[in-house]
Amino acid sequence: MTTWMIVEDDPNLYELMCEAFERWEIETLLFVEVEEALEWIDLVDQGHNVGELPELAMLDLLFHRVKLGHLVGQRLRASPVLNRLPIVIMSRIAKRRQSVKITVRRSSRTTISASRCPGGAS
Repeated sequence: MTTWMIVEDDPNLYELMCEAFERWEIETLLFVEVEEALEWIDLVDQGHNVGELPELAMLDLLFHRVKLGHLVGQRLRASPVLNRLPIVIMSRIAKRRQSVKITVRRSSRTTISASRCPGGAS
């Protein structure tokens, strides 16, 4: 079964994501604190059996109103085991509707960008 890593501290978002992914038969590896995710990555790199490794990481940038999510992305890229894991960065920074640029990096050389249309669903 496919497994995705989620690093998100908002219960409304991670519960919704986990429910949707379960319907798609995707297992979730959920971390609600940056420190937990960093510790898990260290265990993987040390060769500990942590179960199935994820095929995708979804990272929130803001934790408790502080930009910490990038630390997980940096640590994943530095990991000898997980450094090729695709990463999706997500965050709700503004409360009003606006154009949001979403960037997905498949590797250090390839970037795919998309923007949500202004006035679209929040």
